[in-house]
Amino acid sequence: MISSVSSFSKYVSLLAVVLVGSLAHNCFAQRAISETTLASLKGATVFVRVNQGNRASTGSGFLIGKTDDWGYIVTNEHVVRARGARGKKSRSVEVDFNSGSGNRKTFLARVVGEDKSRDLAVLKIKNRDLPKPIPLKSSNEIRETVTVHILGYPFGEALSTSRNGPNVTIGRGTISSMRKDDYGNLEEVQVDGDINPGNSGGPIVFEDGSLMGVSVATVRGTQIGIGIPGESVSEMLQGRVGGMEISQTKSGPKSMKLSFEAGLIDPLGKLKNVSVLYIEKKNLQDKIVKKNSRWSQLSSKMKEVKLEIDEQAATGEETITGENGSKLTFVQQIKFTNGEGETLHTPPRDFIVRIPRKPRKKKEGNDDDWIGGTKDKGDRQDDWIGADADKDSSKKTVIGKPVDSHRSVGGNEFTCVDAECSKLKIGDDELVLNIVWARDHESFFVLSKKGMLRKISFPGFLQLKTLDFGAECSWIGLSKQGLCVLVEAKQDLVVLDEKSLELKKKLPVGTAKQFGASPKSDFVFLSPERHQLLMGDLKAGKVLKKYEIGEFNSMQVDRHERAGRIGEVKMPTVSPDGETLFLVASGCLHKFAILEKEIVYEQASERIASNPSRVEVSADSKYVALPSGGGNGKRGYTTFVYKVSNVLKEVVEINGGAYPQALALDKPAGLIYSQGGGFELSTFSPNGEIQKKYDLDRRGSGTEQILVHPEGRKILVLHSRGITFVELPE
Repeated sequence: MISSVSSFSKYVSLLAVVLVGSLAHNCFAQRAISETTLASLKGATVFVRVNQGNRASTGSGFLIGKTDDWGYIVTNEHVVRARGARGKKSRSVEVDFNSGSGNRKTFLARVVGEDKSRDLAVLKIKNRDLPKPIPLKSSNEIRETVTVHILGYPFGEALSTSRNGPNVTIGRGTISSMRKDDYGNLEEVQVDGDINPGNSGGPIVFEDGSLMGVSVATVRGTQIGIGIPGESVSEMLQGRVGGMEISQTKSGPKSMKLSFEAGLIDPLGKLKNVSVLYIEKKNLQDKIVKKNSRWSQLSSKMKEVKLEIDEQAATGEETITGENGSKLTFVQQIKFTNGEGETLHTPPRDFIVRIPRKPRKKKEGNDDDWIGGTKDKGDRQDDWIGADADKDSSKKTVIGKPVDSHRSVGGNEFTCVDAECSKLKIGDDELVLNIVWARDHESFFVLSKKGMLRKISFPGFLQLKTLDFGAECSWIGLSKQGLCVLVEAKQDLVVLDEKSLELKKKLPVGTAKQFGASPKSDFVFLSPERHQLLMGDLKAGKVLKKYEIGEFNSMQVDRHERAGRIGEVKMPTVSPDGETLFLVASGCLHKFAILEKEIVYEQASERIASNPSRVEVSADSKYVALPSGGGNGKRGYTTFVYKVSNVLKEVVEINGGAYPQALALDKPAGLIYSQGGGFELSTFSPNGEIQKKYDLDRRGSGTEQILVHPEGRKILVLHSRGITFVELPE
């Protein structure tokens, strides 16, 4: 009896163990994110759509913060860089909240930070009733076997069942491995779970809804995915330095001037006090060894060069001295203070400085001669430009004979909205750089990067003449002396007869990539070195003035309160009347009056440039704008239009969508033209109200220049796929 009772007791105990285990298993299986937390996570996860030229891609992202005016979204860098696309031109980014539902909201997004090394990007959108962001800070520990949840839009539009886009997908996984870099920092988190193509940029969260990481990749044919830890996102938002470029810009007696440019990854503009520390390697007392965590300054004897922060870059200069012909090895670190007030140092890197050998004695000659009045083969260290052009005859620009063509380049006509359009047949394999009207406006010139110049009649669109330079070119413009072409590969500015395209003059211009000229002026402005501006007289064939741009910063001029200093010369542009010169520097428009034989610095606008392509001045020389891919100022993708007489305050704001690159004013029609957001052309009223949008290419190719005929409503639109003629109705 006792035995039986004992056996029965054992049976009951065993049954209890089984039941408890079963109940525990069922409880574990039913564990899930709470309904409230899940709704919040789904509301903050967005579907990202990118168009870049003729390339498109999709991915996921999530809201990480918001202010009264803006919302901030994190995704992958490879998501906002459309697969196969090069550079950042014509990139349009849109994000959908509540994708797949009737409550879907779409926002144009601006990319304000990209970290290619960690595959992270930050987007900025206008805040209009945004949901609760996903918390970045978490009390949870990242370790193996922890359960996580993966949100995003796997396979993109392929899983969409309506016109409202795909629905968000929530998967489950387990942390299976933690991967660290050479310095012991957590770099990647391996997750066994549902990470698929399209999840890229989406959040991986703990059960309480706080961020564990960002989905970035999946191992094909497996259930293994890779996530970027949330700590990397936090570091990016506080600002950090991505890398350093050191270039040797100018040599002197026993010295070499260096230019430092640090690439910043600072989407919220929190970085401050960026500087370079350097020391000659032979003066380091201790051997450099890898640190397990953060680096500190290698030596108290390192010299510090403070850099000037300008948006996503910090720049500065330093002169290194040494014996002629010597080779010096230095060690450098970048020191910076992030948004949390921490002073950090990058790992050390070597750089080498070579002090040139003693220059030969300069031959006598006129220092103001523009072009080779002398043909000596010696080293002409102090010559203006093109000092080395004559040493190698293969670098000389050989101008061929203009070829009569009389071939029609008019394309098939089509109607877009209410406009009559025609895409010109210029050549599918040619990248057109820019276009300019002839003086009589009965023809226009087209220049391709490969060096093909075409003269085309208007409005008949007959190719009248061609001239092949046989080398890469970079700019074209009309001067009083004729048509000017910058043959970049040969470092020559070529002046042609406007009617025959016959050569009139050939002037060496060094490494200049762009020039400013006017059809009413003999003056030309260019920069053979980033810190130098030259004023040349095309008629006399000589340099009138050489300006070191540092001279301008000491002048008392009218500056906007947010104006920057002139750090280098970019995009010299002369107004059509030949009376005003504009330069782009430190994100600002700098205005100069052109007098008889000199220029006078007058005004500096606020910081408005973010990836600009050209300065646009109206045909009557009354208005000026600087369209920029990132928009002007802090007002989204707005482009400001100023009066030429006052660039301190804009007179109208134009917003045609993401990544504006071109703008033009049509006074006879009373219209302003711009583009963006996937539309190659949009029309605006004089007060900036948008009227109509024209999808000229239907494949999202970006507009790079808008050329308006003086009669009005007749427009040549240059975009990445060619040139489209547009005639708007009265």
